[in-house]
Amino acid sequence: MKPAMRYLSLLLFSLAVPASAQVDLTEFVTFGDSLTHNDLLGQISDIPQDTYGLDPFQAAFEKAKLAGDDIHSYAVGGSESSHLITQVNLYHLMVALGGQAPATTIGMQIGGNDIRNNRGLLAAHAPGTDAAADAIIDDLINNLAIAFGLAYSNDRQFIIWTVPRIVLTPDHADEFTLGGKRNLRHHTERANDAIWSLASMANVAVYDLDAGVRRMSKMPRVLYGHGLITVPFFGGYDHVFADDLHLTAVTNAILANGILASMRGKWGLSVTPYYDDELADLAHISHP
Repeated sequence: MKPAMRYLSLLLFSLAVPASAQVDLTEFVTFGDSLTHNDLLGQISDIPQDTYGLDPFQAAFEKAKLAGDDIHSYAVGGSESSHLITQVNLYHLMVALGGQAPATTIGMQIGGNDIRNNRGLLAAHAPGTDAAADAIIDDLINNLAIAFGLAYSNDRQFIIWTVPRIVLTPDHADEFTLGGKRNLRHHTERANDAIWSLASMANVAVYDLDAGVRRMSKMPRVLYGHGLITVPFFGGYDHVFADDLHLTAVTNAILANGILASMRGKWGLSVTPYYDDELADLAHISHP
């Protein structure tokens, strides 16, 4: 067993898994990178901020929340998995200082920047053929396990995303050879296998963000006869990508529907998803 997987297996064994769980969004706290912290992207690009819309966690929360429920995010754009631990520690500090209520549900999303920032090394070597490349994914898995352990409570629900493939984005779609893309996919799958192992816990729902983004990139949604515009293009309300890395408001809402479906499948959550008319409005597509 790989060291990273051994660490995660020991963590799972050490945590008492409750027999059942129901989602409680009274205090929803999220951690992650710019996929979750997209509020400022318009300030560093020439794309209007409303093109990005709500991040998928927040979009899902807006559909599922009850009166009095609240959401707080500690996500920071550009974060790697090591920063996830810092975010969780900051959350605990804020709870201790009285500035943050203890989370009832936690959303975690990380890993894309670990892979993106080391993409040359990972693309050059298949898993198991280079110690330095393997260490990138080992560290990602270990850091996620540490952050998860720090945030864990038996009476708390977790929604964790898989890591999306960077080659699905306009920025990296044509950067690699077929062999390089294959190596990147296999490294990403190794990280995601570890994430999926958490789904065995009754209070953890895993949302397959990788599959969701892949589906949107390869088979974009059609709304009232208008297909969303996908890679290599970006920048419009009716596109899959708002910029060369980040998603539009309509894509985020579609992914939020996937998050809600994961919560329904795990905990029986029954809420209204984003319907086509709402998605079309986000994409600025005319409809009856």
